[in-house]
Amino acid sequence: MSDQIIAIDLGTRSTKAVCMEKDGDGLRLVSYTIQDRPDFGKVLSREALAKHLLAVTESLNPKTKEAIFVVGATDALICHSEMPVIEPSEMRKLVKLNPRLYFQEDLPNHSFDCFVLHQEADVQPDSKQVRKGNTLIVAVKNQLLTSLQTAAEASGLDIVQVTASQTGSANCFIMSPEPWQKKVVALVDIGFAHSTISLLVNGEITLTRVVNIGADKFTSGLAEAMNITYSVAEGLKQIMPQKVHSQLKTLVAPLSAELNNSIHFFEQKADKKVSEIYFSGGSARSNYIIEILQSELHLPCKSWDPTSSLKQKLTAAQATALQQEAPQLTVVIGAALTYFKPTLPAIDLLAEQKEADEMRSKDPMRRAYGLAASLLGIMIVWLGYVLFDSQQVGSRINKLNAEMAALQTRFSGADADAKKAAEAETMLRGLESLASNRMLWAPALNALQFAVVDNMQVIRIQIAQQYSQTKGTPAVTNQTTKSVTRAIPAETTELTIMTIQAKSSAKPSAAENFMEALAESPWFKANLRSQSPIRLKENQAAQIDPADPNKISILFTVECYAERKL
Repeated sequence: MSDQIIAIDLGTRSTKAVCMEKDGDGLRLVSYTIQDRPDFGKVLSREALAKHLLAVTESLNPKTKEAIFVVGATDALICHSEMPVIEPSEMRKLVKLNPRLYFQEDLPNHSFDCFVLHQEADVQPDSKQVRKGNTLIVAVKNQLLTSLQTAAEASGLDIVQVTASQTGSANCFIMSPEPWQKKVVALVDIGFAHSTISLLVNGEITLTRVVNIGADKFTSGLAEAMNITYSVAEGLKQIMPQKVHSQLKTLVAPLSAELNNSIHFFEQKADKKVSEIYFSGGSARSNYIIEILQSELHLPCKSWDPTSSLKQKLTAAQATALQQEAPQLTVVIGAALTYFKPTLPAIDLLAEQKEADEMRSKDPMRRAYGLAASLLGIMIVWLGYVLFDSQQVGSRINKLNAEMAALQTRFSGADADAKKAAEAETMLRGLESLASNRMLWAPALNALQFAVVDNMQVIRIQIAQQYSQTKGTPAVTNQTTKSVTRAIPAETTELTIMTIQAKSSAKPSAAENFMEALAESPWFKANLRSQSPIRLKENQAAQIDPADPNKISILFTVECYAERKL
């Protein structure tokens, strides 16, 4: 476990983030930031989210790259259920097999996590009866987890946990010095679009509920009722709430009713009375709104400071602004506290992935695959050696045969000597032509550097040249017709193969883009053969980059062919 952690709450309107670290037996708030999300109201692409996360991280200036992500009520489904107290992995499997039993709907392509909040105490140790407990169950879409992981990786962050915002305020309140022991209290976190209601009995979460009422409904309703802009309505709500008392009271009434219904349901079910209500979130900064709720609910209502249990290492500007902005940091501080305090109710929506990764790492077949790959590699090397050796032997035989033929022709007479001299002169001309027209690799390598595309790196270049010759035929005179058949000169064909091995950090592979760039390069277009000039020889599956384990790379091999007559 790292001594420092980043916690990021991707809220509906704004992103809240804190950097916290250990300080002896306590914890210290190093820095925090609250930034508006770009393109509010739209789903961010992975690239836009990565850019936003990078800006958030830079403003925190942390020493660590490990981060906890908090998903909001619109993305995470949460419920309470009585479940057998078994291993967490088994509990997740039970929920995954039958999510309708707990969420009243099928949830394909979702990840789940569970946490037992309270266990039965009246089951005897030797009894066959299975102990049950009040269990918190959370579900989130796999697509969201993948998007978060991809964006975090692109911004340089390492996700260690993905948790739900519904548990953040409760965990933060449990660690606060507020007098909650031996009490039944209600926690209300008023967000932008939703509010989370949690009932705590002696510090244990007993009931959690999300309602679709938040600060946005207060402000937009005020703007509509008074026919003013949204920003003006927000200013009136925060600075001069007494001017809009009647309108604000009407707008807050639905939240008061939902909260009253939740408390009434809990009190009937648990036979306990709620003594106090604590508020957090952006709207908790307004004492006027809390006073309206208190007058409606007839219970003590107040806001609380989520940073009261933390030491501080903030800049002077942040320390001054913290008193006003602290209520908005409740959820994200609670997520960070969960990382350092394992006794708090912890939800990790990456638990299924981590368990699957651990199972794969222990799979004995992985070693068998590695051994098989090693043996295959040895066989390939041996086969290459055999082929190379056979080529050397063949070349030596050809050389000896040529020498033997030369020795035989040396003693063939004057006519043979003349023919030999003519053949030698022809071969000399061919060698001179070959020397003067040989392939120069400097232009090829220069053209290659301009054909390289984004997200790829050239690892190895191999160049091979092959030559093939066709023998000429002399002129032949037909004695009967006295016609002469034209002589056909000998020809030498040069085949040049450039093998380029590269790796791509993009997915899908950048091989196709690289081949298109080669095909469009003026030098390659002018020098490669017209038929099948470029071929994708190999395109491997994605794998962890040995040079950087945090990246995924795809190895591929491209061959270019140049053919010409000499």
